[in-house]
Amino acid sequence: KIYGITVLGISLGTSAGSVLIAMSYDHFGDYQYGIVAVSVSFALAAACYLAMGRYPDRENLQHG
Repeated sequence: KIYGITVLGISLGTSAGSVLIAMSYDHFGDYQYGIVAVSVSFALAAACYLAMGRYPDRENLQHG
């Protein structure tokens, strides 16, 4: 379930990111601001992945 939500977020981010970078170029005449925004977004996403921690051991899972 978490994997599916993650893939959905990546797909939406990829789709929206390219459009937003193009809009940034149209507005500012340069890709710099769009690339900086994407870089910050990527760093934030990486921090979120690191905050998730390890997968639990199969032996310690409780089946409900």
